Amino acid sequence: MENRKTYPKAFAWIFIVCIYLTTLNIAFAQSDIVVLLKGTVKDQSGAPVEVELGFRDAANDPVRAKSDKAGNYQAVLKPGQKYTLIFNGKDILREIIEFNVDPTDKYLEIRKDFTVRKLGAGTKIFDGFAFEKGSTNLTPEAKAQLKEMIDMLNKNRNMTIEVAVFGDMPDDPSLQLPRQDAFMTFMAEVKSGKKRISFIYRIPFPKREEAAPIPPPPAPDPNEKKKKKSKNDPPPPPPPAPLPPIIIPLANCMIIVGEPMNLFD
Repeated sequence: MENRKTYPKAFAWIFIVCIYLTTLNIAFAQSDIVVLLKGTVKDQSGAPVEVELGFRDAANDPVRAKSDKAGNYQAVLKPGQKYTLIFNGKDILREIIEFNVDPTDKYLEIRKDFTVRKLGAGTKIFDGFAFEKGSTNLTPEAKAQLKEMIDMLNKNRNMTIEVAVFGDMPDDPSLQLPRQDAFMTFMAEVKSGKKRISFIYRIPFPKREEAAPIPPPPAPDPNEKKKKKSKNDPPPPPPPAPLPPIIIPLANCMIIVGEPMNLFD
């Protein structure tokens, strides 16, 4: 009798183990599913570009790819993931984009084309508030962008930049030179930085002017109506002079790409 009771239990355990192994096999099979992302990388003019593409998913696992002379690339990615893509290349503006790969239960090929910006002389690569108001301290956002710029300059070794630094207001340039010094201190890791980074003064102070609010007219004199006008009455006072416009600064730093310089031949 004891053996007969044992068999159903044994069969139950075998059944549970089979279900577990089947589920495990399905999970492994799903983890092996990949998506082939392919496409073309071009610049603003439509010309193909050779560039490095660095993909990272939410777990920060890297996938690297490179476009060929025709701009074509391929990258094997996981479905159902959010990816951060970073472009790196000679004479290419380093850009970061994010995109999602939709979930799928089978192998897929997805086409996705990208457009990158060529770094030609005159290209503006920063235009904003690099410094805290009333200070020579760089903002956290500016530090992050300047670190990327250091990497870009060291990879593109003939690249130069021209920097316009401003004070807080157009009539107060007292912070201009101290901010230039702070900028160069932060960019100290740029190879031959003193030759490749120059400061320019031809750009006018970036600002927007808004009309000052018009003051309300004076309250009427309640006794004015009772007075009779006479030829001997003095003329009415002239309207108040318009107030100067309100100046709103739009940036305290601009950076543009300069002419290439052959320093490392």
